[in-house]
Amino acid sequence: MAVPYGGVPLEPSKIYYWKVQVWDNHGKESPFSDIKSFVTAADLDGKPATYPLQITDEYPATLLRTKDKAFLDFGKAAFGKLRLTLNSKNGTDTVIIHLGEHSNGSAVDRKPGATIRYAAYKLPLMAGQHTYTIKLRPDQRNTLPKEMKAALTRY
Repeated sequence: MAVPYGGVPLEPSKIYYWKVQVWDNHGKESPFSDIKSFVTAADLDGKPATYPLQITDEYPATLLRTKDKAFLDFGKAAFGKLRLTLNSKNGTDTVIIHLGEHSNGSAVDRKPGATIRYAAYKLPLMAGQHTYTIKLRPDQRNTLPKEMKAALTRY
C-alpha cells in the first residue's frame, strides 16, 4: 500500500531518502526501517506518482537450505514483492511459499497472531527456468493508513 506524501513538493532529478516506522494495534511502535532511496524523474508533470517509484533488489540476510526447502530471512523489510527464479523439468511442479513477518529462526511462523502477517502462496511452475514475481496480497488488519506512517527526508 502506498502512503500519500504530504510534505514539500519533490524536485526533479533529486535523490530522496526514506524510512518507515509502523505501529501495532496496541500503539506500540517499531524501530525505523533501514534508510532507502529513490530518484525523481527529470521532468515532474505534477501528477501523483505511481507506486513504486523505484524498485530495489534486497537479498536475504539469512539463507538456510535443506533437500526440498529453503528459508530466507530478509531482516527488516518494509514492503515489497518476492522474485524467484526456479526450474521445473516438466512443468508439473508446484512450489508453496510461506511469507510472514515472524519466524522461529528456521521457519516462518504460520500462526503469528495479532497484526503480524502471514500468507501462503501456491506457485505452479512452467517447464524450464523462469522468473516469477509474487505480489503480496493486502491484509486489512494492518494496511490501513492509521497503522502506517512514513518519513521522507531529502539530503
